[in-house]
Amino acid sequence: MFKGRRTILGAILAWVAVLGGLAAGCQPAEEPAPAPGPGSGMGGPGGPGGRGGRGPGKPLAENASAGEIYQQKCQFCHGANGEGGSGPALASAAGGADADLRKIIHDGRGKMPAFAEQLTDPQIKKVAAHVKQLAGGKG
Repeated sequence: MFKGRRTILGAILAWVAVLGGLAAGCQPAEEPAPAPGPGSGMGGPGGPGGRGGRGPGKPLAENASAGEIYQQKCQFCHGANGEGGSGPALASAAGGADADLRKIIHDGRGKMPAFAEQLTDPQIKKVAAHVKQLAGGKG
């Protein structure tokens, strides 16, 4: 009976090693996974993460367009056109005040992470205007 448990334990440990190797292989060799910190998590992001908005991702240029910021930091959860996905659709943002939307992007809300550590105030203002534009077409 003890020998059977040892065999099962060995098999489990082998699978853990295999899965660990697969998970490690998911990261691109030229860009190590970002360390968790303030603002990491969902958002963006990509960032689900530079995964389209989850987590820090690639640094954005100060002069990045609103669309570029949205694509990298918001699209993963809110969809390419604000239609929603793992995050809510943005139609409800159309009726809110600009300052309220900027505050949500800056500080986060619910499951949405704060982007204060990832975006400058001018970038937050740009992406808030972009979100209002997307939401306006849906509301």
